[in-house]
Amino acid sequence: MKYRRLSLILPLLFLLISFALAACGAPKQLSAPANLKIEDNVLSWDAVEYADGYSVYFKDTEYETAECSFALPKLKDTELYEIEVMAFSNTGINHSEYSVVTYAGKYAVPTEGLRFELIANSENSDECAVVGFAADANGICVVPAFYGGLRVASLSPKQSDPALAQVKSLYLPNTMNGNIFRSDIFEKFPNLENIELESGLLRYESRGNCVIDREENAVAVGCVNSAIPDDVTKIASNAFAGRRLQALFIPKNITAIEDYAFTSCTFGTVFYEGTKEEWNEKVTIGETGNNAFLSSLSYYSENAPSESGNFWHYVGGVPTKW
Repeated sequence: MKYRRLSLILPLLFLLISFALAACGAPKQLSAPANLKIEDNVLSWDAVEYADGYSVYFKDTEYETAECSFALPKLKDTELYEIEVMAFSNTGINHSEYSVVTYAGKYAVPTEGLRFELIANSENSDECAVVGFAADANGICVVPAFYGGLRVASLSPKQSDPALAQVKSLYLPNTMNGNIFRSDIFEKFPNLENIELESGLLRYESRGNCVIDREENAVAVGCVNSAIPDDVTKIASNAFAGRRLQALFIPKNITAIEDYAFTSCTFGTVFYEGTKEEWNEKVTIGETGNNAFLSSLSYYSENAPSESGNFWHYVGGVPTKW
């Protein structure tokens, strides 16, 4: 008899919890984790509202964590990895769909289907450029350091190349000439989520899904999923040109944004991590080519603002517009 009562009570309890969640505005299903990034063997993602924890699926093994990050086992430079993350709740809300991030080691096998041409006007007769692009089923494009005895030194994408929209993760060797990072080349990759640059270039490095110009302390190339490092102070011209951005955080240390930094972008929301007053006092922005960016910009406000405009705050660790 006790078991029968329990079998009646448990569904009723679950139903009451479901009603309570619905009454407080909780969803029936959690949102999938967003902005998955891998840096220094640590996978991180944005917090999911109402989530009690996360499941990380890596190399046929599932791990659970209450944090929005997970220390991965050592990733080999010669392999490709696909890692999945799911949010779950202990209060009756359905778990989320899995979000997937792919990581390619810097010595992973180059992508098949790339096309190369000799750089005719190069000072060195042994340099070539990638002129035709390709990506695997996960959107990964791995560019080799050498092709047919020629050093792969540049990218020369053609706007008409349909493969450019398929490239989500771009892995570049340290044989690249630095001038490509000061051009509009990357504007032609609208869905670029991740860019990794092999270490060894004196001026440039990849951090936070960005290419960082060390001399200028600036974002030279940004991606859809960029997490701009907190110590960077500038966003260079063309850095995010052509990107289809959903959410982007601008750190408080940013003091300069050059003309055309966000030209031809589409936006969700841009979150400035400082207040409107801090923005006006500290940030110099070139307005040419950045009008859509300015229209999408939201400022942090801990309390409900008294003035109209775009402001945001945290709700359960999730950035939310007022």
